[in-house]
Amino acid sequence: MSDAENSRALGCLGIAKKAGLVVTGEQNTGALAHDGRAKLIILAADASPNAQRRAEGFSASSGVPLAHVRFTKAEIAAATGRSGCSMAAFTDAGLALRFYTASGGADETLISRLSADVQRKKPQHGGAQPEREQKIGKRRKSV
Repeated sequence: MSDAENSRALGCLGIAKKAGLVVTGEQNTGALAHDGRAKLIILAADASPNAQRRAEGFSASSGVPLAHVRFTKAEIAAATGRSGCSMAAFTDAGLALRFYTASGGADETLISRLSADVQRKKPQHGGAQPEREQKIGKRRKSV
């Protein structure tokens, strides 16, 4: 993959972190997965075997998809502003989908699952604007 695609994916991760839509670290990822709020768990390429087992356990027990990404712990840490994190969890399906596709993910079942979560999140009322509240009281006369 090119540097532009790498920076796009890592930039998406950084934006998600700033927006509070991704958590990093094993304990935070596990807590989010068990609460049912995680949409995607990512695991660094150079994660330890223990971290891999824990991430697979979080994914299996909670049903959250796990993506092994090609980024190292140092690259993920630089994007999120946290040192030495081997895993992270997205809470927003749209950003998770964008990160996964930008990082070169090609698993069609994962992409369709995240896309379905994004579609579920959209409002079903047709985008109608809510009615404005009427002002109460007398209106001032303009001069």
